[in-house]
Amino acid sequence: MSAVCLPLTDKERVFGVLTLYGPEPYAAAMDEVKLLRDLANDLSLGIGTIRMSQQRRRAEEVVLKVAQAVSSGTGSEFFDLLVRNMVEAMDACGGLIGRYKLESDTVEAISHVVGGKLMEPVTYEIAGTPCESVLRYRTIQVYERGVRDLFPEDNYLAEMGIESYVGIPLLDRNGGVTGNMAVFFSKPLEETSLEISMLQIFATRAAAELDRQVADARIREQASLLDKARDAILVRDLDHKVTYWNKSAERLYGWSAEEVIGRDVSKLLYQNSSAFHKAHEHTLLAGEWMGELTQFTKEGRQLIIEA
Repeated sequence: MSAVCLPLTDKERVFGVLTLYGPEPYAAAMDEVKLLRDLANDLSLGIGTIRMSQQRRRAEEVVLKVAQAVSSGTGSEFFDLLVRNMVEAMDACGGLIGRYKLESDTVEAISHVVGGKLMEPVTYEIAGTPCESVLRYRTIQVYERGVRDLFPEDNYLAEMGIESYVGIPLLDRNGGVTGNMAVFFSKPLEETSLEISMLQIFATRAAAELDRQVADARIREQASLLDKARDAILVRDLDHKVTYWNKSAERLYGWSAEEVIGRDVSKLLYQNSSAFHKAHEHTLLAGEWMGELTQFTKEGRQLIIEA
């Protein structure tokens, strides 16, 4: 019996073997070996072309999935659609987006998809889980196979039959960790470069939305404090349009916030706005202005306001 074994290679590595067997001993001539090598090279090129075509199609799917997720808007529905699309595009068995809680060293899975189904929100301790190193070191972590053996204390990995895992931290605009995004697979990962690129695309959008939600929550908290102030407080843009109107302003002037948001304050509160415009110009030049202004309420009552 005889055999000829030739490697199948791409530019970086050997990815397979072409083996030819004969029923009897046979010493191949040099021209025959050259012919077989040319055959192996052609086969390698063909397989590489097919793989590139498959990766191109997957990349196109990712772009489509990201576009669909981005167009969903904001809030919890956005995260649910983003995770669904991410899991589908990466052919994973599940995935999640989590919000990191530093004080308790836990992650709140704000969106969690397994087997195409949206799961109930869950909070878990990061110690002994793959996402611990993601959050600790703030880097992408890839476990191509045997992740259950590497993290034997993580019961979730065993229950779900997870074999491989890719995780990435979600960072705010200042570089702080706000959460994590992860996808997991029931089979080993052979190629991880495409998975990492995909995850980075999805993570960028998820981090931006988490950052926006944190900023909105901070603004709402500050606004609630302004609503408790006894002084009337309003905010306007440089076109004099009202953007904020607290409860004391509602009581003093008689208009609710819904009635005045977006209206021109110079036409709303003043019958003669020349003094107001002078104060405005002085503020832009000097950085501040203090004094008295004559204003009018919703009922037409005149007020002398210290501003």
